[in-house]
Amino acid sequence: MNYESYLINGKSNNKPWTMEVETGQSLRLRVTGAGASTYFRVSLDEHDMEITHVNGPAVEPVLVDEFLIGPGEGYDARVRIKKSGSYTLHAVTQEG
Repeated sequence: MNYESYLINGKSNNKPWTMEVETGQSLRLRVTGAGASTYFRVSLDEHDMEITHVNGPAVEPVLVDEFLIGPGEGYDARVRIKKSGSYTLHAVTQEG
């Protein structure tokens, strides 16, 4: 099943949530797979993410350029901003 919409911080993919960031800024992203059956590939333009927590507990940090999140799963990722600006956080269904 392919869904045409999702929410990030209460905003849909038709009117995405954005945030201005500064060089060197460190962010924590907390991503929850709140869907019933869809898996998403999550990525942030031009940045790697360091996974620090999976389903609550801390894990040995792993650097990734994207991660797959399924129903009921949760990930915390740390991102260090390389250059000031605005970047898109993508959540694409596994099917594409």
